[in-house]
Amino acid sequence: IVISTLGPTNAEPLLRGMNEEDVRSFARASAKIDEVPTRVVENVIAEFIDGLDDKRLSMTSDKLKSILASVMSDDAIERILEDMDESEGRSIWEKLSNSDPVDLGNYLSREHPQTVAVVLSRLRPEAAAKLMQRFENEFGEEVILRLASVSGLGSAVMDAVKSSIEDDFLRGARMRKSKRKPDELIGSIFNFLAGDKRDELMQGLEEKSPSLAVAVQRKMFTFNDIPARVDRASISMILREVENEVMIKALKAAEKNAPESKAFVLDNISKRLGEQMAEQIETIPTPSAREGEEAQFEVVGAIRKMAERGAINLAQPEEDEALED
Repeated sequence: IVISTLGPTNAEPLLRGMNEEDVRSFARASAKIDEVPTRVVENVIAEFIDGLDDKRLSMTSDKLKSILASVMSDDAIERILEDMDESEGRSIWEKLSNSDPVDLGNYLSREHPQTVAVVLSRLRPEAAAKLMQRFENEFGEEVILRLASVSGLGSAVMDAVKSSIEDDFLRGARMRKSKRKPDELIGSIFNFLAGDKRDELMQGLEEKSPSLAVAVQRKMFTFNDIPARVDRASISMILREVENEVMIKALKAAEKNAPESKAFVLDNISKRLGEQMAEQIETIPTPSAREGEEAQFEVVGAIRKMAERGAINLAQPEEDEALED
């Protein structure tokens, strides 16, 4: 009620301070609001009594989207809105996203790749990436190819997947069809894959569907893409957004997997700060591959969020020559 009463402009600073789970909770609660009498609004936010007068507060789908659009991408909003389940509070996809990746991965590994593609298309990208990490390369490649056709599946297929998931893994949740574009969906999952696994799957995708591989590459943004897509003037802003410890660990790991990105960051800040960071990088031990990539994921996530809210601009990859399957 407080955030909704403030409206999109005044609510923006509050929403920016929330993580996606907090915004998801707000969205779910707001979706259940039909009309709030002035008396109730006044009791909840007494400091706004004078401004509210006799107004009533109503929440519509369009108003909710307008509020969320001030701080989130269309894709993130779609995931949140589609994840709502009024009867149980959490959707089947939210539950699956929060499931143990080992248990869910073992379950999906026994399913048909098309079924797995449908499930992954509805999960948060980071959750889908953890599952993809567990699949054998051949199986994973088949799932990636089938992700391209998920949005075109008929209702009968989707209902069959729903029944299977409900009966065999979670039970009792409602399923809806994904609307995300295949290249955006696959690219968002690839963003959270470990570099070696991502390269293996991309190689297989390039062999089996070159045009889809090109489209996915254009939607991806990884730590290695920083020199090509981040403006030099934005580096200082990014350093203020990311905790110093995380950035130092990410740059230390970059000595092995992304040396150009490390050089780009250090070369585009003040000489004094660059020397300080270089000294910190030199003094810390090399993190494990997992720790290093997690730090780099956090940096990339911060950059993407800054781009989504318009704080910085990400250059688009150069156009590749069109490829045919």
